Amino acid sequence: LPALQARARQPQVLKTLSARQASRLIWALAKIGARADTYTRDQLVDAAGHQLVEGGHLHTLTSVELSMLVWGLAKIRRRNDVLLGAIARRITDPQLLATYTAQSLANTAWAFGTLRHRNAALMAALSEQALRPSVLSTFKPQEVANMAWGFAKLRIPSEPLMQAFAGRLADDGEFTGAFRSQELANTAWAFAAQGIRDEALMAAVANRALLPGFLSTFKAQELSNLAWAFATLGIRDEVLMEAIAQHATRRASQFQAQGIANTVWAFAKLDLRYPQLMEALSAHAQGEVLATFKSQELANTVWAFARLENHDPGLFSAIAWQLVAPTAGATAGGGVL
Repeated sequence: LPALQARARQPQVLKTLSARQASRLIWALAKIGARADTYTRDQLVDAAGHQLVEGGHLHTLTSVELSMLVWGLAKIRRRNDVLLGAIARRITDPQLLATYTAQSLANTAWAFGTLRHRNAALMAALSEQALRPSVLSTFKPQEVANMAWGFAKLRIPSEPLMQAFAGRLADDGEFTGAFRSQELANTAWAFAAQGIRDEALMAAVANRALLPGFLSTFKAQELSNLAWAFATLGIRDEVLMEAIAQHATRRASQFQAQGIANTVWAFAKLDLRYPQLMEALSAHAQGEVLATFKSQELANTVWAFARLENHDPGLFSAIAWQLVAPTAGATAGGGVL
């Protein structure tokens, strides 16, 4: 593999790559993932991206190939703003946009969101295409979650699209029942992050989450995101939150700093008291994970315990020490990773 990467980086080889070959090379490197040498891979991706832009052949790529290209860039977290800008301009061409399927739309929104490349014109075009009845009806749960997450991550308003997604989840129990844990948590998070309070949607989300055995499939971060979404929207579903508390208590040791802070904040925001949950998360927070807390996460955690009148001298002392330590994290907000 290293020999192939080195060969592909040679100028005489790069110059002969067509747009299709260059895009597939980037996609393939993303699929290889950890097996590739990161430094060599990133150089190769940058060189292939340069060839795509300078060669002026992006117009030869289909919607599927373009979505695979941006997916590849996002998967390896390689942000190339010049290339992404050129891709965005190409996608907004009406003739090409009309060929985008639900999967290509969702992959593109997810990729731009992952790379934090904010292009309002592109996202508006993606939303417009997604809202076509013939396209909207074909969205699968993962595609709904990825597209909603992409818009929310970029903080680009998309209320018509989100309401269309909400209507489908609220009205189609079979469709909602097909959502897996990450898809459900990310969809709820996306609505909350955009401040869209749709009670019928959130009731459908809660009903799905409470189906027997389903919450046991949630990872710690997904439990945190789900709790955070309901709290952010001010929806106090005590049955759901109690179930989340029970599962989070059992898996407290799996929570990362952001998950701990967001979970305790959510329960405090809704004024819901579950001492066993707070005790379990407190004990875990006082371990090695404490050093990874950002300042805002420390502050939110203290606020949550104080708000619930849960005075934990051990936790407060550990947090106080962390706040004055020179390695304390920089301020950052909460939400999904």
